[in-house]
Amino acid sequence: MNSRFISSSSFYLARILRFLILMADVMRFAGQYMQHHPREQVISPLFFHYGLAVNPEMGSDYVFWKDYSRLLLSRCDKVIVYAHPDTHPEKSSGVMDEIQFAQELGLPILRMSQPQKEVSPPVIKMG
Repeated sequence: MNSRFISSSSFYLARILRFLILMADVMRFAGQYMQHHPREQVISPLFFHYGLAVNPEMGSDYVFWKDYSRLLLSRCDKVIVYAHPDTHPEKSSGVMDEIQFAQELGLPILRMSQPQKEVSPPVIKMG
């Protein structure tokens, strides 16, 4: 199995636009990782966080996502903790729990980051 679990903190982002830019960056990171590791696949519960922006009644805290995250982790063979320049994974209880669970499973943990890039917000046309 060559599945990779991408973990990254999504807390403390005050505005929805900032949140969506972060999610776009996590997805961009996942795509770049897959380009450089063509035999590996990636998955992350963060890929569903866009749904939170359009479906706010979904649970947004780690209590809601914990079982799902652990199910994904249990099917992977490595964890990548992605540190976005605007987040601090070590301050995220969800990321820390994912790391602890990965250690319990004996999974290797790789910490990665990218230099901060200027990202333009998406253009939203109304009407």
